[in-house]
Parts: sequence; C-alpha cells; structure tokens
Amino acid sequence: MYNLSGVKKIIAKYRPYLMPVLALVLIISLTTTFVEPKISEIVSLQQKLTSSKARLDRLTQKANLLNSLDQTELRTKFKNLEGALPSEKDIPSFLVAMQNIANEASVSVDKVELSAGSISTTSAASQTTKANTKDSKPDLVSAKVTITGTFTGLKQFLDKTSQARRLLNIKGINLGGSAAQKANGPISLDLIFSIYYQALPTSLGEISSSLPEILPEEDKIYETIVKYPLYSTFEGTGAMSIPVGKSDPFH
Repeated sequence: MYNLSGVKKIIAKYRPYLMPVLALVLIISLTTTFVEPKISEIVSLQQKLTSSKARLDRLTQKANLLNSLDQTELRTKFKNLEGALPSEKDIPSFLVAMQNIANEASVSVDKVELSAGSISTTSAASQTTKANTKDSKPDLVSAKVTITGTFTGLKQFLDKTSQARRLLNIKGINLGGSAAQKANGPISLDLIFSIYYQALPTSLGEISSSLPEILPEEDKIYETIVKYPLYSTFEGTGAMSIPVGKSDPFH
C-alpha cells in the first residue's frame, strides 16, 4: 500500500508549482485549438489584401496609360499596319495589288492560281487560339501569278512588288517562251508568292497584366513601312479583271 502521508507531503511540496503548470498547459491547448488558426487566417487575409492592393495599382497604371493614348493615332497606325500584315488572308487585296502594280508597270496579269484552301477563312480564324506575341511568326498562303510584258515592264513589276507595303515573298520565278520570243516579243513570267498574314489573338491575358512596350526601333520600323505604297486599294473607275485559276488543284 502507498504511504499516504508521504504522498501528501510530496503534493504539499509541489502544490505551488502545479497550478502554474496546469495553467500553462491550458494556455497552450487553447492557443493550438483556437488562437493559432485565427492567426493563420489573419496572415492569409493580410497576404490577399497586399496582393489586391498591388493588382489595383497595376490596373490604375494601365488605365492611366490607356487614357493617355490617342485613339485616332492608334486607329491610323493599325490601319497602316493592317495593310502590311493583314489579320486575315485577305486574298482580294492581294489581287488588287497585283493588278495595280501591273498597270503601273505596263504589263498584264494573265492568271492567278491560289493554293488549296487559300480562300477559306476558317483556318485563319483557328489561328487566333494561339498566344500571339511580338515573337510570333506570321502565317502564309501561296499563289502563282502569271504576267506578260516587255523585259523592262517585268523588271518594273518586280521592283514595285518588292517595295509594296503588303508583306510578300517571291519563292520562285519561271521565265517562259523561247529565246526568240524573249528577244522580240512579250515575255511570260510565272511568280510564286508567299502571302503573309497574322490573325489577331482572341485573348489578351490577365486584365491586370502590363501593356507591351512599343520600343523606339519598332517606331522606326513603322515609319519605314508607311513610306511604302499601298497598292491594294481600288483606283479609278474601270472594272478590274484578273483570270483566276483553280483554287483547289484536287477538283
């Protein structure tokens, strides 16, 4: 059996310490159960508040920047750049440009053959799902243009095409006719064009994301582009007639 008197003596000896220890244990238990979750919640709310303030600052800066822009100037620049790199395939404007350049060079456009699917706008629209950035490469369609004229006229046509605002690339040239025909008569020339375009994005990202900065060298490129003639507009009152070949070689 326990020595009750000894136990009582021990309890009496440590009694002054028991209450503080019990109080400490109770405080720790209450802190773990109630106070600590509240502290975590407060910290989380503080972090969200800080993040919201930072987002609000970015939105305010973006709104101020947008308000400072000249909308008329932006529309003009967009229209000029659209003439160089359309947001759609825009084959009609290419055909108009070919005819206008041919008129200035005194040559005739005999035939235009478009690659399969060139007229379709579905494939162009599907490209808008891509995240277009400054580094995104443009899409292209191909066309074969047959022109006839003198050597001087053909040279002028090529020179004017290279200086046109519309972004084009001549991938291949085929000079037709015999040597005698080339020396004495009209010359037939086949040109294989890559016609570039770049669809606009459907998403501009997070609304609070910063606007892309227009760099000085990009302004210089723009100033160079607008100096090139825009041939893809109707001029005069005469009707334009361009023989167009098959747009789908499989049918």
